[in-house]
Amino acid sequence: MSQKEEIPFRRKKRYNHVTINLMIHVKGQWRRIRAADWNEIGFNFILDQELTEEFPLFKKGAMEFNGQIVWSHQRVEESAQMEMILNNLIIGRLNQLARDKEMAKRIIRLIRSPGLIDQKKGLLRLADGLPQNDEELEDLCRKERLDHHFFRYGVKIDSSEWVEIVKQTLEASDVLLKLGKLGEGLSNLSE
Repeated sequence: MSQKEEIPFRRKKRYNHVTINLMIHVKGQWRRIRAADWNEIGFNFILDQELTEEFPLFKKGAMEFNGQIVWSHQRVEESAQMEMILNNLIIGRLNQLARDKEMAKRIIRLIRSPGLIDQKKGLLRLADGLPQNDEELEDLCRKERLDHHFFRYGVKIDSSEWVEIVKQTLEASDVLLKLGKLGEGLSNLSE
């Protein structure tokens, strides 16, 4: 097999420590998505409808850019679907869960962090009128899977706007990671 015929693999590191909130233009409407497994050349995202455009339009704030859909899967992992449901439930109850602006910021950071399903479930258990145990949440996920088809897409991006978004996200998240480590170090000193 010649070098050109080799199976391609990722050569650039992908990030998943925070997701990037974006909008995608679908059938005349802007829909919110969360970019995961991202880097300066692309990302993955989940949407509850099939895309027919090969080059959809994305935006973050005032920055707009096109991407190319390079792969898609109709089946979405149950853990990703559970996380989407948990995040939506938490956002719906943010005013009830947050006692002040600082608490609201911490909850929003939790929502934006991938994974952390147990922490998100624990937070929801504090809210009235929401599933209070894993069985109720599993039932809700099963119902959601029956009612909606989810698609996962991989997007290739060749855009200076997207490169700038990645750069800003890495800079902002680097500061947050360092502050978190500093806070952990200070709490260990006070024990």
